[in-house]
Amino acid sequence: MPSDLATDLRSLPSDLRSTLDRHHFAAERLLDLGQRLARNAGAAHAPDNRVREAKAPAAEELRELPEPGTPEHDELAARGRALLERGEVAFCVMAGGMATRMGGVVKALVSIWPGMRFLDFRLAEARSWAVRYGRPVPLWLMTSDATDAPLREALAEVRRQERPEQV
Repeated sequence: MPSDLATDLRSLPSDLRSTLDRHHFAAERLLDLGQRLARNAGAAHAPDNRVREAKAPAAEELRELPEPGTPEHDELAARGRALLERGEVAFCVMAGGMATRMGGVVKALVSIWPGMRFLDFRLAEARSWAVRYGRPVPLWLMTSDATDAPLREALAEVRRQERPEQV
């Protein structure tokens, strides 16, 4: 007997519902997407809805960056500096992966040299940009269920070590 998605959502265990709520899960959106998928079930499997060949972009699809010292390069660099000085940009690090080739550890917490983890390096990088441009540059970490708690603990430890300016 096929399940009813709305009923299944209502019957989820409370701990899972709490996790979904904490991450702002929108049940209505999932139900809407499910209905649309059901209406168009055949279209998703149609031959014209498949990637036929994965290939590198063609040369005309790529743009070369202007050479340093050219007016074009200088203008792009000035735009970037202005965005940093106005606080309109942030660093975003995808920190959701587990380093399976390294034994399944949180990659951001792996030491890259003594006393320096990937996370510490990114924090130092953000501090360096903040000094350079006179204002903090936010560092956003996009985590996963597997990495969120360990990264929060690591950031809390940085704060406890009286280094709040790094977090």
